Amino acid sequence: EQDSMNDPVADEVRSLLDGHIVLSRKLAERGHYPAIDVSASISRILGNVTSREHVQANNRLRQLMAAYKQVEMLLRLGEYQTG
Repeated sequence: EQDSMNDPVADEVRSLLDGHIVLSRKLAERGHYPAIDVSASISRILGNVTSREHVQANNRLRQLMAAYKQVEMLLRLGEYQTG
């Protein structure tokens, strides 16, 4: 079975809750535990329960993770060239 963010029941639950934690089968298969897909997980009240600095750090980490994800395959194959 594929990981699916398109399941209608899961989609409805996500719309009602504060946020959601998305688990990744891909991360689990690589032995990464807990297998939380940080880039796909979200909290809608983060800014209400944490400091501005914490929110900024969260946003920066998400940006870095997104940038890494774009070149991850090249890095794994040893094909990434700096620059």
